Amino acid sequence: MVHYRSQIYQIITEFNGQPIDTDKYLVDNVKQKDDGGWLVNYRDKRTAEIVGTFTTEGENKIVKKDADGNVIKEKTYEE
Repeated sequence: MVHYRSQIYQIITEFNGQPIDTDKYLVDNVKQKDDGGWLVNYRDKRTAEIVGTFTTEGENKIVKKDADGNVIKEKTYEE
């Protein structure tokens, strides 16, 4: 699971253009979705409230959402 988690965090870094700022945010563990995809929440370091999510949608799309579930950014990728 550690290798898988590292791969997902690398995908997020490439998608986002930079790593998640761990000085400001806590990053949850990778959660497997029923459709075979994954989901990672990131939280405000002071309040621990979810401020955003990185997830997969469909077979080959990664999506960044805000705390309300609104799409901020999305990208189709090839494995």
